[in-house]
Amino acid sequence: MKNYAVILKFDKRSENQIQKLIHKLNKELGVDYLIPPHITLGVFQTDDLDKYVDKFNIYSRKLRTGEVIFASLGQFVPKVIYLAPLMNEVLLYNHSVISEMLEDLVGQDELISNYAHYQKDQWQPHCTLGAKLDTKKMLTGLVSMVKDFKPIIGKIKSVSIVEGEPYLELQALSKTIRTKSDTHQLSTYSVKVISKIIVEGSPEFTDKNYSDDINYYEEQVLLFEANSSDDAYEKAERYMAKVMLIGPHKNIYGQTVRYEVLEYVDCYELFEKPSNQEPEVYSSMYFVPKEVSDEVFLSNRFNYYIDDEEQDKHDKWEDSKRKVILNAEFEKLFKIR
Repeated sequence: MKNYAVILKFDKRSENQIQKLIHKLNKELGVDYLIPPHITLGVFQTDDLDKYVDKFNIYSRKLRTGEVIFASLGQFVPKVIYLAPLMNEVLLYNHSVISEMLEDLVGQDELISNYAHYQKDQWQPHCTLGAKLDTKKMLTGLVSMVKDFKPIIGKIKSVSIVEGEPYLELQALSKTIRTKSDTHQLSTYSVKVISKIIVEGSPEFTDKNYSDDINYYEEQVLLFEANSSDDAYEKAERYMAKVMLIGPHKNIYGQTVRYEVLEYVDCYELFEKPSNQEPEVYSSMYFVPKEVSDEVFLSNRFNYYIDDEEQDKHDKWEDSKRKVILNAEFEKLFKIR
């Protein structure tokens, strides 16, 4: 029989924040934990997943979105380090819905070894940061996490049935949890996206504008009409996915240039509507010394802003530099439907 879990996943902003902690722990401990951030509501094993599909479609509609506050770190001795959320009404309610579904479906032969850990009064909600750690790595990891740890507010976005060991997402069994705003009139949202412009290969020639010791980053603000912030994030992801499909191109120095999305930073509801073509795109670039890592740049990018009195001069320089590096303007390439 295959093992399965029913999990809650988060919006893009929350996921990015937690993923940074996972990346830090992987780097610190030399491990490779790759499972996306989530909270498990229940587990089971079966050879007949089809019998769960109809019930999952029904019960998933009952679930609620809401915020989860990860206020502390925890450990399951001897192998797991996790983020511990404060128990709240949303978690309790969603857990009760999925527990009811599984109680109705799971047979005695489908009880997985840790099934009881997800039952009422035994369930410890958690979001795993590292797993299969030995005692030394557990201690090292906890010390590393405690140094800079700050509470994280996560927003529940979706529910999925996933295959375990190895982890596998089943797209047909992933459902966005609807909110009341899904039926409201569209509002205007801005989504901020940070991308890295990667320049590869040796130049065919150089001139006064050429530089080999700088990384290039682009901050874009995309304006959409959407049902909710989650909907706006999804539109931004679709837009950037289409941008990535353009593929690499050559700059005037004969080097290969490509984009890589680093982070969807934030999303705000606005009062002004975008232009007729969506998304409306506003963009600025950063030129950062190569010794500055992506992580440091993302955490401190405001340090690279230009003073107001230098802005006009910088804008002209940026436009010319941008054309040299990219050999093209970044235009409104696609309309998201």
